[in-house]
Amino acid sequence: MIPQNADGDKQVKDIFIFGPSRSGKTTLAGIISEKFGHRVISVDQIVSFFSSTYPELAINFATPESQTGKNMMFFVDAIYRAFKEKSPNNAIVIEGDRLDIRCIFEKYGNEAVFIGLAHDTIDAAGLVRIIRENDADGDWTRWFSDENLVGQIGNILLYSDWLVEKYQELKIPYYRTTHERNGTMEIILEFLKTRRDAQHCYLQR
Repeated sequence: MIPQNADGDKQVKDIFIFGPSRSGKTTLAGIISEKFGHRVISVDQIVSFFSSTYPELAINFATPESQTGKNMMFFVDAIYRAFKEKSPNNAIVIEGDRLDIRCIFEKYGNEAVFIGLAHDTIDAAGLVRIIRENDADGDWTRWFSDENLVGQIGNILLYSDWLVEKYQELKIPYYRTTHERNGTMEIILEFLKTRRDAQHCYLQR
């Protein structure tokens, strides 16, 4: 049976959202949840738990994103499987920048839809200006001065470029969200709606 949301509308498959920090992953996951009824799982919350409770596992925000993704893959899989066993008819959306893309792609390729987010081609100072225009109370970027944030953003832009290479290698659809973010979100939702309708047609054959 294809999952349905509270209004009885058909859901797409489970969704994984990849992307660098401040690319709109949490925003997109929230929109998907509201539109299609998916439950949201935030990888940042998982990292926060292990960082404070089991520091010896090296699952934290100080470890490079790709290494943290490898360290926590066992736990992401356990959480995913536990949720699907308990609520098999409810779809989920998992978002985070600390996910082992290749491992997840190979493990869940037949079960989920993958969406990659990335920053536009822009320098660190330019991205800082855009971030400051959209800073919300809970955003980690508010903890830094503009001068210190530029260094952080420089690393994020390098990671964004690395992610794009992985998206292209694995043929994961990806979207640049630094500019025109609202319009890009609408394009992604239309993509997901197309996948949902195609999935429904396939299952009804």
